[in-house]
Amino acid sequence: MISTEIQICRIDRKFTLEEANAMLPILRRISAKHDAAINRALADQRYLMKCKAPLEKIQECDNRVVKELQTWGGKVLKLGVKQIQGGWYAFDTGYGWFSWCPAEATVSYYYDYNQSPAYRRQFGIINK
Repeated sequence: MISTEIQICRIDRKFTLEEANAMLPILRRISAKHDAAINRALADQRYLMKCKAPLEKIQECDNRVVKELQTWGGKVLKLGVKQIQGGWYAFDTGYGWFSWCPAEATVSYYYDYNQSPAYRRQFGIINK
């Protein structure tokens, strides 16, 4: 049974598969919120560029995007989850990483500590 408490600021946290899957709704909510804010900032920037607004106003949109990305990453890290380039998330197992992409329904992939996330493997599939 999974505890209903979320462990905050456990950067060295180790996850079971059950715990990693339990985090997915939280990660989806966090991601949706920050993704929407980033898309708004980019839409504002496109509009300002089209209207030939001053460069300072356009750059303010860049700053909004950077702030959202930093806040997003900070929230995920406080949960003990690692964000990986390309929109993937990694959950430390103590033996390697579980890997999840928001397009996937559940955590179904893993990779070893000494491997790139690009070489992740699906559970139950043995590479020969």
